[in-house]
Amino acid sequence: MDFLIKFKSFIKGEGAMDLRQLMKEKRFFPRIRCAVETKCTDHLGEEFSAIAVEASIYGMRIYTDRKMRPEQKIFVEAVPGKGIFSGAVTAGSGLRMKVIWCKKKPTTHDYLAGLHYEDSKKNLQASWVADLLSLYGISVGLSPQKRRKIRIPADLPLGISIALRTFTGTIIDMGAGGMLISSDMNIHMKETLTFRIGPLGNLEQFTAEGRIIHERYVQSTRKWIYGVLFLEMNEKQQHILGNYLTALCTEQRE
Repeated sequence: MDFLIKFKSFIKGEGAMDLRQLMKEKRFFPRIRCAVETKCTDHLGEEFSAIAVEASIYGMRIYTDRKMRPEQKIFVEAVPGKGIFSGAVTAGSGLRMKVIWCKKKPTTHDYLAGLHYEDSKKNLQASWVADLLSLYGISVGLSPQKRRKIRIPADLPLGISIALRTFTGTIIDMGAGGMLISSDMNIHMKETLTFRIGPLGNLEQFTAEGRIIHERYVQSTRKWIYGVLFLEMNEKQQHILGNYLTALCTEQRE
């Protein structure tokens, strides 16, 4: 198909998560760029090809030469062995989806379309999309209202300051809206803390404020586990956080 050839010039930086844009748009669920060849079937049983160029726990974006109308239902299957993440997808694990929007590319006769999952949680968790997102440590099957809880696994040292107290901890996982940490110190609920991550490798130090929103004590490790909600960040802080999340996603892929 012609659009598959033209797609090579369209997709740049495949596999990279544009987290700086995510932070700018204040979205709290990661979207990954990809290039997976798919077979789509419409409600009339007609088949057509498409490339999945972006995926998240909420839906996906595809590139195709087929014009579709909003609210149209389609079934999307990954073609085994085709695309950037060919080793991560399996046959027979397609998903029912609904077209949210479809726009014609201005310089071609092809289309970009945004799709929303219409399948069951069980099918979504067993799908090729789940295989793909798992490369980044992202679990699927969460409702859109729970997007802020998505975290990327981490194992990073953490400096913590509360008033005149300074101590250390470890980041268990982290996302755009907060993180899960462990520490020997008992911190009061709703406490506001200043935390420091890094510098690590080529990443500069990330310093920001957060608030403890839940806690639990693990007897076996004798450590406290805290959920931290990030407080308001400036543009530079958002940029540095995006760099750390991108690095964590890359580690998950490898």
